[in-house]
Amino acid sequence: MNRSFLPLDGIRWMLRLGLFLTVISSTVTASGQESERINFMMYEHVPLLLFQDRKASGFVGERAYEVLTASGIDFTVELSNPRRILATLKAGSPNICTFGFFKTAERQKFVNYSEPFIQDIPQGLLIRRENLSVFENHRTFVEVLADKDIVLGNVSGVSMGYETDLLIEKHSPTTIFGNDLEAIIRMLEAARFHYTLTDEIKASAAFEKFGMDPNVFTVVHYPDMPPGSKRYFMCSMKTSPSIVTRLDKTIGNIVGANLLMEIRPQ
Repeated sequence: MNRSFLPLDGIRWMLRLGLFLTVISSTVTASGQESERINFMMYEHVPLLLFQDRKASGFVGERAYEVLTASGIDFTVELSNPRRILATLKAGSPNICTFGFFKTAERQKFVNYSEPFIQDIPQGLLIRRENLSVFENHRTFVEVLADKDIVLGNVSGVSMGYETDLLIEKHSPTTIFGNDLEAIIRMLEAARFHYTLTDEIKASAAFEKFGMDPNVFTVVHYPDMPPGSKRYFMCSMKTSPSIVTRLDKTIGNIVGANLLMEIRPQ
């Protein structure tokens, strides 16, 4: 019977090769773990979302950062803008998430949502005080939306909250669009339209930021206006579902029985 034997040097060489491959395998595994770092893209929306020292702050940002820190997720925070954030998520980039957005039917097609982690105070109609008479014969928000002579101003491409978006879609009010909040507020001040939708916190911050006289405006609330919108974490479809699971668990632990922390004027 013919037998072949591996020389002792050959055995030593194979053992060294095995050790080398084990080291390489360990390195690849460690690198794979590093690649699980999640980049949370955020936008600034004073006073709700602020980016300071590579951390999120503000009414909404502070709560989001609290959840992220407690979740144990390896993360970074990057400042961007809403359009770029949504485009990146829609493209399906891996390990990309964001926070502070509302839930919409369109976004549900390309992101995984967490449970809500905070809720805005209810929106109202921001109007010029001198235009109060325009609204005095309207008893409900739906009546305002249905009146084609009353013009709404809105930021192009921005959700007003899921329930409000549905009402706007249903009643199709006459609408003028602006590129950003400053444009909308200044157009309202110039009487380009009759009202926009916001709340007292956002309005107050906008007046201060843009150097405008708050006494020119007032916020009107109707009994049928939707409650404050809930805000969520959103992750791309190619981000591990375990990330949203960890966020949900942490949200439950932090928020507790109240589910949401309502934002109140200070």
